[in-house]
Amino acid sequence: MLNLVINDIKRFFSGFFALLRYIFEREEISLSLSLFSTDSQNSQIGKTSAYELTLANNSNDDLWARVLFDIYRKDTPSHPDGHVAYFVKKVFMRSNESKTLSIQYNWQDNARFEIDGVSQEADATWLGSNELSGLCNINAVLLNESGNSLETLTIIQNLTK
Repeated sequence: MLNLVINDIKRFFSGFFALLRYIFEREEISLSLSLFSTDSQNSQIGKTSAYELTLANNSNDDLWARVLFDIYRKDTPSHPDGHVAYFVKKVFMRSNESKTLSIQYNWQDNARFEIDGVSQEADATWLGSNELSGLCNINAVLLNESGNSLETLTIIQNLTK
């Protein structure tokens, strides 16, 4: 019984100190995803689907943003079995600017990104060999310099043959 009380006290103080650290540390969010949308809740293999993603640079500095457009089967969202494809794009963001990226994908080959009216290929691409149909998680992921996720927005879309 005494061990349970001691463990509870340790957890209480651990949480209390984490709360104090959160209150007094300044967290600066310089880049963020603010909107992710699609033209339809249904997609078809071979037919181009359109997506829009809005990025915001909340800082006073010009920055490069790395965006990952990442697609998984909803029923098996793990690599490699349920991983459909991913596309990475670097985007230059001026200070205090928001920018909309248009993404076109036909569910067969490379996605196209339209940024500032210019159509561009992805900087990095991976395509799985999945036979597709059913629900898919379409993720827009903001990456840091190390490639770790800072923020993710997800659309669930039904894919048919």
